Amino acid sequence: MSKRAFTLVELLVVIAIMALLRAILLPTLHRVRRQGKAVACQSNLHQLGLAFSACAAECDGRWPEYVDSTGVSLWAR
Repeated sequence: MSKRAFTLVELLVVIAIMALLRAILLPTLHRVRRQGKAVACQSNLHQLGLAFSACAAECDGRWPEYVDSTGVSLWAR
């Protein structure tokens, strides 16, 4: 009866390969995540622009007036 098991050297080699792959892929994943957030932000800004344009079209070309609690228009700042 022979027992087949991994040796310590084999396990260390596998762990080293996994660490190397992680070190290679981690910066790429961060860049992809950052690009995804940038695309989502651009999409949100586009949707806000469309909403303001639709509102201005319904109000004879005027933009919505935003007044704070003191009565001062925040667009005029």
